[in-house]
Amino acid sequence: LLAAIAAGASGAGICNHNDCESCLRVNTVVDSKPCAWCYSQQECLEVATMQTSTCPSSIRAPEVCRCRPGNSIDCHGCVSRPGCVWVEKGDLNSTSYFKGSFSITTARSWDGVCWTGGLFSGPTNRLDTVQTGTTKIVSSRKAVTWSWGQCGLRNGAFGRLVLLLALSGVVGLFLLVRVFSQPGPATYGPYAQQL
Repeated sequence: LLAAIAAGASGAGICNHNDCESCLRVNTVVDSKPCAWCYSQQECLEVATMQTSTCPSSIRAPEVCRCRPGNSIDCHGCVSRPGCVWVEKGDLNSTSYFKGSFSITTARSWDGVCWTGGLFSGPTNRLDTVQTGTTKIVSSRKAVTWSWGQCGLRNGAFGRLVLLLALSGVVGLFLLVRVFSQPGPATYGPYAQQL
């Protein structure tokens, strides 16, 4: 891997992998993040030469590979994977900065995507920067509606439910300990005189 990176630091020749994780592992070593995994083509492509029209669904973060092993996955398949969230509705904005203070911003849907994330935070790895020669591309993702652990509970509702259940359990345990730790009525045996 290091020899391939040294041979082509621009990304040429190092994006020739057959699976998502190997393709994007290069991006953790090379700051420029030269490779992207294209779901529609099931191919590792160079970001500098990739066209959005031929590859509408791609990723550059290697952590996302485990959440999204194929081009299509539904909410239930996604949330059953540890560390993954389902983005039901979201926005993806990309800005390309060119030499000479010129930039172009594009916006598109980020709906129906399985992504890395957590119980309370929702999707993580939402900002992505790619440097290719004199062009810098910054992509930001915003999840409007997301689910973790349960498809019907959105935007951290499952996490709040877990916290509520945990708090109820602690309060219940406290009350049980308090009830059973109080001394009962005094008994003096069968021959005790009644007053």
